[in-house]
Amino acid sequence: SDEKPDAKALYNSPNTMVIDVRSPEEVAEGTLKKAVNIIHTDIAKAGHKLPADKAQPIVVFCRSGGRAGMALSSLQGMGYTNVVNAGGYSAIKHFDEQGSVPGKPASDEKPDAKALYNSPNTMVIDVRSPEEVAEGTLKKAVNIIHTDIAKAGHKLPADKAQPIVVFCRSGGRAGMALSSLQGMGYTNVVNAGGYSAIKHFDEQGSVPGKP
Repeated sequence: SDEKPDAKALYNSPNTMVIDVRSPEEVAEGTLKKAVNIIHTDIAKAGHKLPADKAQPIVVFCRSGGRAGMALSSLQGMGYTNVVNAGGYSAIKHFDEQGSVPGKPASDEKPDAKALYNSPNTMVIDVRSPEEVAEGTLKKAVNIIHTDIAKAGHKLPADKAQPIVVFCRSGGRAGMALSSLQGMGYTNVVNAGGYSAIKHFDEQGSVPGKP
């Protein structure tokens, strides 16, 4: 994983502040042991909770990386120079594994995304830009940019209960697409997060030996 090589090392450094910028409801379902919960929109006014030393490392995360990106911008705007967006909780919850209870299920976050993807009835939507899609996407995926979902009804299933899996680069845009689809009445939509985390979904059917 060449994505954020320093996030885990930073997390394990005693000097690092770790901020979960999700809602208290999401945090209640599980977070990292070291994490302090400050909603991303509250960062700018939470100076009293933040390190006095602007060079102290801070790791921020959320559900997909989107809100953490906003928190990172806020922190940089406040003068913090060593802020890392570690992305989504599901991708980093193993940071605590050394100390967590053995036998706890490893991935209870999106257990159904892969099963749904492999179901013939599921529609899969890549909501990234055509330029990003051109660099690689899932075989079953249809490309509909997240901002176009609301006006793409003609491309979507007539059956509002048909499963739909959405993904993007990090999970942020897919989260917006999920909200749009739910607003249109779709009841079985899963945000599978970022392409890099799910591209193995195609492995079963790909040509052996293909890079």
